[in-house]
Amino acid sequence: MSYDRTMQIIERKFRGVITFVEIKQVMTEATGISGKENCFSWLNDLTDASADLTPTEVYNLSKVLLAIVAELGDNANKIRRAIVAGDNIKNVQFAETVSANRGQLVRV
Repeated sequence: MSYDRTMQIIERKFRGVITFVEIKQVMTEATGISGKENCFSWLNDLTDASADLTPTEVYNLSKVLLAIVAELGDNANKIRRAIVAGDNIKNVQFAETVSANRGQLVRV
């Protein structure tokens, strides 16, 4: 994971098979960087990754994110996520819909 000061964005490129636990760890790390750098734009590149998350795990991801970013206080609502994914990621549109329904800004 890296923070690009010029573009004011936190970037993470995933490789291989990603798990629910790994995604939670990345969310926690990105939240720490967001608080430290006052940066709330996240870019997740999943083009070289695959995920075998259940629909329930996908559904719960946005709920988990809300709990993790709560440490940012009022800034938690500033988080904007962009996800770049290919056909190798299942349920990505579902994840976008669930996140939007929970008031999160995310685009796939």
